[in-house]
Amino acid sequence: MFKQAKRKIVRSIMLILAAILVATLALIYVTSYVSVMENNYSELKQCAANLTAKQEEAAQASDQQDEAKQQTKTDQQDESNQQKHGDQGKHGKGKNGSKTAVFGVEVYSDGSASVIKNKENDLYSDEELIEAAKTASAGLSADATIGTTQRGRTGDLLYFAEVKEQMTLVVLMDNTGYKESFSSLFRSTLVFGLIAMIVLYFVARKIAERIVEPMEQSYERQKQFTSDASHELKTPIASISANAELLRREIGENKWLDNIAAENNRMKELVTELLDLAKNENTALPKEEVDLSHLVTGVILPMEAAAFEKGIELKSEIEEEIRIEGNAPQLERLVTILVDNALSHASGEAKEVTVSLKLQKNTAVLTVSNPGDPIREEEKEKLFERFYRSDEAHAFTGHYGLGLAIAKSIANAHEGSIDVSCADGLVSFIVRIGVL
Repeated sequence: MFKQAKRKIVRSIMLILAAILVATLALIYVTSYVSVMENNYSELKQCAANLTAKQEEAAQASDQQDEAKQQTKTDQQDESNQQKHGDQGKHGKGKNGSKTAVFGVEVYSDGSASVIKNKENDLYSDEELIEAAKTASAGLSADATIGTTQRGRTGDLLYFAEVKEQMTLVVLMDNTGYKESFSSLFRSTLVFGLIAMIVLYFVARKIAERIVEPMEQSYERQKQFTSDASHELKTPIASISANAELLRREIGENKWLDNIAAENNRMKELVTELLDLAKNENTALPKEEVDLSHLVTGVILPMEAAAFEKGIELKSEIEEEIRIEGNAPQLERLVTILVDNALSHASGEAKEVTVSLKLQKNTAVLTVSNPGDPIREEEKEKLFERFYRSDEAHAFTGHYGLGLAIAKSIANAHEGSIDVSCADGLVSFIVRIGVL
């Protein structure tokens, strides 16, 4: 029980921490990526402005010398701008490990194009740049107005396209260096995340142990008290029974003595059940190979008479040769508790209790069903708690609210499970135990 609680706590802590970690790392990664891309596009836009200024100044030059001076001035302006906007251009790497490269291409309205900037021709040839520029400008409509811009990515190149008079200026930037950087960042983030999750797993286990430890100690003390108190009560119960019998011999039949004897017997039954419960929870049961099919049939046969007296038909559907490793007396007690519980709570006109035993995927499935009112979801787990009775008046019905708790302890001792389900007017208790 407490192992399951620890697993649930660890699972909950890990899910919460994993969600927080993934969200944080994803936010950092996405934010960094968006910031870098925006800076790159901003640099491309500025480069487009510089190239436009360069072309206009070159057109106004009257001779080769002025054109050369203008070229030098524009190049200096271009380099100054790259220094201002593009520390990334200095640190990013191209295909061959070079600095981030920027290219310029003019695409004319007749479909022709020319490269106006390609200093790093060892990265991309003019033909590759022209093809990329045409692809980039294809998204701009033929009737786009002057000044219309578009940006995006084609292959390993980022681009910024701007419609000019009778042509489209396309500025491209090599993006391979940034892709490698972000791939490296993603791998580092993944490794860090895995290491963090491993560390957090062990931290979560420690936290779960700290949380469960007080409850486990309290539960152990409760079990020990139940066991000790039950043993101590056996002596006075036996003494009361003996004294009542002696008094009956002295004074004869007496209703007060009958009441004392009846209540003493009730106390004896309760103490016996408490001792059984403590034994199942505190002691490892000796186990051997058990023919569960034969055992269930043997328990049902003597209970048919009790069912007949209550006007209930007891049916059985038992598959043969289902064998498990278990403790036969405890398994008999388990079946007896479930059948007796079904006989006590069967209701409706057609009273019929069905006991079935089937083999499902290497698991023995014992089902005991009776007609009855559906059990509320919030009550289903409480049914297996000690002293719990679902009747609102809590009137004594011959049961002390320990039967199902004992049944659950027996199922757990056999590494099995017990559940309750309600469907089609039937209340069914289902026990699952692994077979040999």
